[in-house]
Amino acid sequence: MLYEVQNSNHVETFNRSFPQLELIEPQAQRAFELLVDFVENRAPLPPDQCIPRGGALQNVPTSPVIARRCWRRERHFGLVK
Repeated sequence: MLYEVQNSNHVETFNRSFPQLELIEPQAQRAFELLVDFVENRAPLPPDQCIPRGGALQNVPTSPVIARRCWRRERHFGLVK
């Protein structure tokens, strides 16, 4: 499973200076909970996906963008230079 959070950052203090950054912790926590459910209960995992800004990990992603292309979409919309 590969879940990429658009405009995410591992350093929460950067969010004060760059409000366009998304916190990764809530998404990482959700992914971990899904992984535990997969290991303990054989629950299916959501497919790889790019989680948009302000979005959440979904069982059926609405975004057609797959995770390894998330950065390309950010570049296309001028979010990354």
